[in-house]
Amino acid sequence: GALFLHTTQTAMPDRWRKQMDGNGDGFMDMPKVHNYNIYNRWLYADEDHGVQSRLDVRFVFDQRKAGQMEHHMAEPYTVGTRNLNFQASNKTGITIGSRPGQSLGIINSVTLHGLRTHYGWKTLDADQKTYYGNLIFNSDLGEHHTYQVGASYLFDLTSTYYVDMGTTIPEDLQQPMPAIFTYHQKLRFAPKVSAYGGFAEYTNTAVKNLTLQAGLRADYLLHEGWLLTPRLNVKYTPADWLVARVSAGRGYRMANPLVENIGLMASARILSPQFLYDGSALERAWNIGGNLIFTIPIWNQQEAPLSVDYYHVKFQNRLHADLDAFPGIAYIASSDHDGAPQSTTDTWQADLSMPLAKGLTLYAAWDKDTGEKLDKDRFRRDLGNVEEAYNEVFKRLGLD
Repeated sequence: GALFLHTTQTAMPDRWRKQMDGNGDGFMDMPKVHNYNIYNRWLYADEDHGVQSRLDVRFVFDQRKAGQMEHHMAEPYTVGTRNLNFQASNKTGITIGSRPGQSLGIINSVTLHGLRTHYGWKTLDADQKTYYGNLIFNSDLGEHHTYQVGASYLFDLTSTYYVDMGTTIPEDLQQPMPAIFTYHQKLRFAPKVSAYGGFAEYTNTAVKNLTLQAGLRADYLLHEGWLLTPRLNVKYTPADWLVARVSAGRGYRMANPLVENIGLMASARILSPQFLYDGSALERAWNIGGNLIFTIPIWNQQEAPLSVDYYHVKFQNRLHADLDAFPGIAYIASSDHDGAPQSTTDTWQADLSMPLAKGLTLYAAWDKDTGEKLDKDRFRRDLGNVEEAYNEVFKRLGLD
């Protein structure tokens, strides 16, 4: 077994208050932090019977408080977040049969998560309880043909409660409005996910330097019915210095619009939760993309890997926050209804790793996102960064 402990605390006694507000604007320059991380794992191996099992247990407590200094006024504007997270997972592998590599895998995982946060008069409380179980059988049909089949079950219960007791509607909106546009909001979003299903995956390596992998899973989701998820992966290595990958398939995700738009709590906008009344919180998307890895020979018989990625995603349903539909209102809605425009994204990324000297490596990265949200809200992002990493020094300090 191995035990890992980590803690961080940033207190603020009276003698530190001046340093915490260096520019004298009445706001803390950095949040007060209390953080505890505990992680323990155990490994059991029985080579005689072909059994190996690993148990991981993790606990995280993270509390942060920022905003105005409390001694400045009776009711200062503060921002606070407290996270409690507990995870326990077990992975067990059992060798069965006479075929080499034939095995049975069992995965079980439990997660308990609690979030408490406030932005001034706005509060958000969220609790999540999740169980995931997976049974996997691995075998082969010959030297170049392998397959996996299995079954899985997911139970996820999430409860999110949002309260806004301090937002006022701008004067130009002081008119009869739907009931969801109120001065004091209390919203509750509590989806229950219960999904069971099966999957199969086939891998072919009969052609030299070419790997084909095809998979299909079917899941029955409560309130949504049967969901099919196909996936195809291709890997081709035409030369020692080049690796090409292509991937295509479909994906699903259950969104939590209140938690995922938590940044809107810092604004004066009113949340219009149209997702509570129509549509679905289940996001669906088709995606296709690829990756090229070039190994570039440089000085002193060293190599500089260059990776280039491109992925295209087309959403069939997506929860979005439209900030332009109404002034002073964040309109959170689903595109899962007739006549709703769709959303697409295109992502490019390139990164280079080049050793400059012993213990000194240069990392450079660039990425670009382009796409359309709702066919009208167009966005574009170009980012680049270059950083130098002193690997030898970090390694000696035990840092990454």
